[in-house]
Amino acid sequence: MADDSPQETEQQQQPDLGDLVQQPSNERWEVKARRLINHALFGGLSTAFTYATLGPAALATPTAFALFGAAGKIVKGEKPLYDVVDEAITTYGAVNTVLFPMVQLGNVVFPAISSPLLKGLTAIGPYNATFVSSFLPTEYLIRNDFNPEGMGEHLKKEFWPVTKRFAWVFAPGYIFSANGLEAVKLPFEVPPFGDTLPTFSLNAPFAGFLGGYSPPKSKEEQQQPPQEQSSFAPYLPENAYQMQAPVRQYRNVA
Repeated sequence: MADDSPQETEQQQQPDLGDLVQQPSNERWEVKARRLINHALFGGLSTAFTYATLGPAALATPTAFALFGAAGKIVKGEKPLYDVVDEAITTYGAVNTVLFPMVQLGNVVFPAISSPLLKGLTAIGPYNATFVSSFLPTEYLIRNDFNPEGMGEHLKKEFWPVTKRFAWVFAPGYIFSANGLEAVKLPFEVPPFGDTLPTFSLNAPFAGFLGGYSPPKSKEEQQQPPQEQSSFAPYLPENAYQMQAPVRQYRNVA
């Protein structure tokens, strides 16, 4: 028997709306609520980890990235509010999880480089690729309840588009941080983060909003014709549960 295609594998991992409509109303909402609670719990654990290892100011970066990513998706209006919230929580947890090891890697790599130009190139090149290599699998595992099935195909599809996008949207944060400007002192305090924020947190709103409104696409996705749909269609009651729901795309990156 032939192996399942990557598309079939991804459909098996998460129940889409077409599957949920076959269940009684209370059961399908139970599935969605359980998934949201699980992701929120992981987000809480990752928050505690980042707070303990890097301090409260470090939480500004994943918070801004996730919130503005959600804002971009709401403005675009192609996803139900549940998906927007769930993906924002997932992204927040994933960034929090990889933030500490990436900071430690930067503390080792960049002081060893003397040239400011070379530091910047290293940051937007190999360092950025390392971040994407850790962020994408973490986000995939959280979103799929730590089931790694299909991860290889997902990374193969997403790695290059996301790496290219992050290299330029995060370029200011990468370059300044690599050259010693890791934090910026503001003339006012931003509760609960304080008045000194990581440089990346000032870069994250633009990167997050752009990723939510216009996520990076692979060559195959770029060749697909756009689908015409009212921006408010997913939010209308009559479209809340469709018998033939599209394959859900799990993407929440800049």
